[in-house]
Amino acid sequence: LELSNENEKPSDFGAMPDFRVRVIPVLGMMPALFGMAMASRVACNLAGKPFLPSGIPPLTVGVCNRLHQRFRTRAMNMYGASHEQDLLDLEDMDFLVIQWKKRCAISHERWKRSGIEIAQWRFDKPVDIGNVVLVKKKYAQQLDEMAKNEVLPTAEAFGITEEHFRCIESKLKQISRWNPRPKTPAALFD
Repeated sequence: LELSNENEKPSDFGAMPDFRVRVIPVLGMMPALFGMAMASRVACNLAGKPFLPSGIPPLTVGVCNRLHQRFRTRAMNMYGASHEQDLLDLEDMDFLVIQWKKRCAISHERWKRSGIEIAQWRFDKPVDIGNVVLVKKKYAQQLDEMAKNEVLPTAEAFGITEEHFRCIESKLKQISRWNPRPKTPAALFD
């Protein structure tokens, strides 16, 4: 572009100070990221599913292994469950941690590697991805003790509100519906 007046400076026409006039700012991957986010939302709306983006990175294999091993050890000690009856695998551990947003289901405290466990929520239902929660060790022990005494979890037992308890129950129902690979003993042999 030619300047029409000698008093005008080329820097007055730039998009930013000290920015050349004929350089177009590059947005990089941002338009593509926004486009993918919008496409994901539209696809979820068309499918009738909720759009729930996750900003939580997946767990490392070592962390998943430790979490899975602690869960299996507790399950074997509690119920005598064998490896053949184990319906949760490493991918399920990662899925559960992401769904609970790396927070304890009861106290909402953030993830600490040694302080969080996967525990069975209700003893009267089978071990499944929709019946286990991410909780602190003390709550996992409390759930195990309740299972030994055949007591179902209640809001009063954990010192939480009824609303919070209902949220945990609804989250478990949601997780069981979202389960990408529903597993039941019958489905394993089909």
